[in-house]
Amino acid sequence: MGISRRNLEELAQWKSAGKAWEKAKEIQKAALVYEMGNHWREAEECWRILGNDTKIEAAVKQQGTWEMAAHDWLKSNQIEQAALCYEKCQDWERAEKYWFQANNYEKLAEVCEQQQKWQQAADAYLKNDNPEKAALCYEKLGDWENAAQCWQKSWKWEQLARVCEQQKKWKQAADAWVKADNLEKAVTYYEKIQDWENAEECWRKLSNWEKLAHVCEHQEKWEEAAQLWTFLNNWQKAALACLKMDDIQTAIKYYEKGNYTQEANQLRQKL
Repeated sequence: MGISRRNLEELAQWKSAGKAWEKAKEIQKAALVYEMGNHWREAEECWRILGNDTKIEAAVKQQGTWEMAAHDWLKSNQIEQAALCYEKCQDWERAEKYWFQANNYEKLAEVCEQQQKWQQAADAYLKNDNPEKAALCYEKLGDWENAAQCWQKSWKWEQLARVCEQQKKWKQAADAWVKADNLEKAVTYYEKIQDWENAEECWRKLSNWEKLAHVCEHQEKWEEAAQLWTFLNNWQKAALACLKMDDIQTAIKYYEKGNYTQEANQLRQKL
């Protein structure tokens, strides 16, 4: 009939018993049996499967230092387990080496950050399809161009606008602020580069009629400017806009409406 799991335990064949419990998917029982037989590395592996951090740490301590545990894991080609041990003893360089070998780019990026290896961390985050964290690493390097590409890929418009500002790319910053639904910041940059058409659209959406009138003037849209100044009861500016269209009669009317008598009389003399 063979030897049962319980028979194996009774015979102190703890390792064989542990393996038997593992095959039966009784991981916790296997771990406890391994501990009874002082098979701490096997116990650790079981506790890792179960996610019991307290038991994992206890098993590792029984094996010796984290570095010694890492060496043991490497002997059985358990690279990721070794890398975790190196992290525990803050041997970031070795942890980096083995996370790289394991193709675990998220962990590789994290240990590179611990060493302030921002370029390597960014590369690893990109391989792990995490452009947001890559962007933060590029910012640490002052690599605004690559940071911008990552923020754009992530559709993070506010962050994209910020790094465009760092590069003094005012048009790209303005466009990003529009996508971030911050028209007040966008229009600042549109005006800075004299992109009056986009500035006009922003002020119109913001219902800022005075600013809209100004950008209409910059585009020589005198009729619309005059209408806006009239709406705002700014008769002097409305009259000046009419003069740009050679509409002297309307300009006189607006001057009079605003009690600019001298200006109105001077224009009458020109008729």
